[in-house]
Amino acid sequence: MTMATALVSVLIQALLVMLLVLLSVAYLTYLERKVAGFIQVRHGPRHVGWKGLLQPIADGIKLLLKENLVPGAADRAVFNLAPMLVVFTAMAVLAVIPWAQGYTVADINIGLLYILSISSLGVYGIVLGGWASNNKYALFASLRSAAQNISYEIPLAMALIGAILYTGTLSMGGIVDAQERGWLVFQNPLHWIGFALYAVAATAETNRLPFDLPEAEAELVAGFHIEYSSMKFALFFMGEYINMIVVSAIAAVVFLGGWRSPVTGGFAGFWATVWTLMGILLWSAFSYGLLRLAFWKKRFLKMSLALVGLGSLLMILDLAGWKAGGGFGLLSSGFWMLLKVFLCLFAMMWARWTYPRYRYDQLMNVCWRILLPLSLGYIMLSGCFRFVANALVGG
Repeated sequence: MTMATALVSVLIQALLVMLLVLLSVAYLTYLERKVAGFIQVRHGPRHVGWKGLLQPIADGIKLLLKENLVPGAADRAVFNLAPMLVVFTAMAVLAVIPWAQGYTVADINIGLLYILSISSLGVYGIVLGGWASNNKYALFASLRSAAQNISYEIPLAMALIGAILYTGTLSMGGIVDAQERGWLVFQNPLHWIGFALYAVAATAETNRLPFDLPEAEAELVAGFHIEYSSMKFALFFMGEYINMIVVSAIAAVVFLGGWRSPVTGGFAGFWATVWTLMGILLWSAFSYGLLRLAFWKKRFLKMSLALVGLGSLLMILDLAGWKAGGGFGLLSSGFWMLLKVFLCLFAMMWARWTYPRYRYDQLMNVCWRILLPLSLGYIMLSGCFRFVANALVGG
């Protein structure tokens, strides 16, 4: 393959991922309103198109047609740059995530470090947006957001360090390969602690309830984006939903096996059998809960049956030791990866409409007095486990 061919291939893959993510962002807003309606015993959007499926398109057209207002005393250049910076830093992270077997735009050997480095720049967009607006409410909200994001980056990174110690690599593809015998949370129950720490910190990093203090409209009107309108306003929320996809994909790759199915390829050894039985039990519980909910509510019944049927077929083929290749291999690995990402997104939406917002002092106490000591202990235990494992293998 020549350099030109490789460059064209990478550009096509990057464009495809960007288009799919942007389309997903539009319909995540629809899904969130449907989840909110389900929890609050109402229908959600249903008037624009069949089952309300055209509502995100109507929202996009509305935002495009709104007047683009810029405050007279604002720093116009920085004011226009801020929302683009938020979206760019969120989109740049997508390049190193393995969305399916063999499908990564750039599988670099420091993928996880790249993600932490680039994603930490997103807070600049929020701070610059609040400062450039020349509005005190926006400035206060942007400073609160900076303090929150910088604080929760620490336990989030520490939760990932435990996984790095266990797998021995920073490559996202390498982390998935290290889970060939079973998902990380199944290989060592200690990583359930890391997964829980990561979930809480990632929720705060994406400014989601109960940690959405940067947009606390009760005391700061609408937060850091109070002076934004039209598509610039939409770009901030686009960045938030892209970040939700990113943190969900990282959780799926690092802790939940990435594109791997819940079972290993065939029975080989005692622990492989244990992990396989755990995977079958996990999928059975998920299928039972989904179908029971679908039959109870009479909503999305056909889609639920198709999802359970396809997943069960892929698991049976994996148990039989069948190695999927070509287009079907891409379908199989992509199905499991996207399903895990979707379930993480659904959990974040469920939490939003279940828990009340924290006070700001409570938000910081959770980070510095609870998550930070727990994450330090998790790293120490992970390091000790790794040391003992290496000693036993070496002996």
